[in-house]
Amino acid sequence: MKRWRIACLGAMPWTAIEAEVSAEERSEAWEKCQGLADHPKILDEFASELSRVGVVGERRAAQLIYLAVTSRLLDRPVSVAVKGPSSGGKSFVVEQTLKFFPPEAYYSLTAMSDRALAYSSEPLKHRHLVIYEAAGMASDFATYLIRSLLSEGRVRYETVEKTKEGLVPRLIEREGPTGLIVTTTNLRLHPENETRMLSLTITDTCEQTAAVFRALAQEAHRDEIDLTRWQALQTWIANRTKSSVDSLRPSLSRTCAASRCEAPSGLQDGAHADPRKRHAASGITAKRRGRPIHCGDPRLCGRA
Repeated sequence: MKRWRIACLGAMPWTAIEAEVSAEERSEAWEKCQGLADHPKILDEFASELSRVGVVGERRAAQLIYLAVTSRLLDRPVSVAVKGPSSGGKSFVVEQTLKFFPPEAYYSLTAMSDRALAYSSEPLKHRHLVIYEAAGMASDFATYLIRSLLSEGRVRYETVEKTKEGLVPRLIEREGPTGLIVTTTNLRLHPENETRMLSLTITDTCEQTAAVFRALAQEAHRDEIDLTRWQALQTWIANRTKSSVDSLRPSLSRTCAASRCEAPSGLQDGAHADPRKRHAASGITAKRRGRPIHCGDPRLCGRA
């Protein structure tokens, strides 16, 4: 017992160890991303990098997806539905934009079973769940779990398991908050999901198709791009925001200011019955009413 007490007196609290590791990660990430973090227009820099990863003509959609995934660090992340015709480039734009983030920022799937969201051990807190093709979550129960995760910030699912002692209840809890990015060829998703998401439509014109073919012709001559500084930027921001969402404001204020671009033509006005999402959408659709675009969250942009 005496040796145990001595050991306890000399032990370091786990919170102190975690804080030390976090500080080291933050310092290392800052060394890699300082130039980018100090850039006055981060989204303009992001747009200039898009062509180097093969994205053509979808600058605004990619910028909004970038901001949405960055919002994973907030209490209520922004969710996005990317819509367009088959082979229109929906998934490609999402995939290429996600390359600017570290793997821990998102969890991508092509499909999942009805109860996968409840039973999976994959962490979802402050991450985006990415599902390529909405048909992969077509069941009513799967969409119900997703709605709970988006609205309540967590999933509480009670089931019954068979044991040697008989049937016993088991409560499964999946902590959020979690955002969702889904691609679809449908004009509308489940109505209760649609109100919780921003809708973006991929460009489908002859000019866009021609631009894509030109980009494909040049793909063999494209150099591999190093996105380390972009991933480090997200790591640095995430480590700064573990203690308080307020610390995200100085990291993203310039990014929000840099997002003053026109809203994409596919943005669906009036599709947000949820007042919280209507507020977020108002920031993105403001350009149509003659005001500059901003992220819609006064905590970040300093606007009401």
